[in-house]
Amino acid sequence: MNRVFSPTCVLLAGLLLAACADQPQKQEQQLGELVGLVAGHYDTIAQVRAEAQAGAPLREALQLAIVPVHTPLIGDAVFYLQEHVVNDPRRVTAQRLVMFEVAQGVPLLVETQLAFVEPLRWRGGDASPELFRGLLPQDVKPLAGCEITWKKVEGGFDGSTNPLRCRSESRTTGETLNVELTLALRGDELTIAEKRRDGAGALVEEEPAFRFRRRAQ
Repeated sequence: MNRVFSPTCVLLAGLLLAACADQPQKQEQQLGELVGLVAGHYDTIAQVRAEAQAGAPLREALQLAIVPVHTPLIGDAVFYLQEHVVNDPRRVTAQRLVMFEVAQGVPLLVETQLAFVEPLRWRGGDASPELFRGLLPQDVKPLAGCEITWKKVEGGFDGSTNPLRCRSESRTTGETLNVELTLALRGDELTIAEKRRDGAGALVEEEPAFRFRRRAQ
């Protein structure tokens, strides 16, 4: 039996195909926007000052660098991330590579976090990004399960990890906990909040969110 398709059905099918074809292009545009927005040097000085004035427990101010690096063997949109105490680059609190790419099959962007096998070898790479031209795949290892998914929202981007997959050791007890990381990127401010839960879902560790503000260069 011959099937007869109405012009309306044909039109709708064409629109759906066009939308599907446009989605990868839209994601690539959003990827370019995200990596252009996130790159830079930040600190929490304004937050720490405001918290002190409000009588909150004093925290050390942190400085964060997210610098693009050329690592063709790793990926195209790769950045070196280094966090340290303000005015003391030797007190590094975070150091890794992060790679941004388009998610497959869903309208999201993915940030893969890569730990260094020899962290000291790459320390201070924010000031010398050419250092990473010799980086090889065996020099890093993905933090499996701790990928950050980013989505475009009004005014910027929101990111988060899957708390059921991202696991890390407790800073105080050494036990393995589930990590729930949430991020918000709005203009010149990057807010990062972290919660750590045990296997039963009980909240074990939580710090007030860090609000990193872009530094004037």
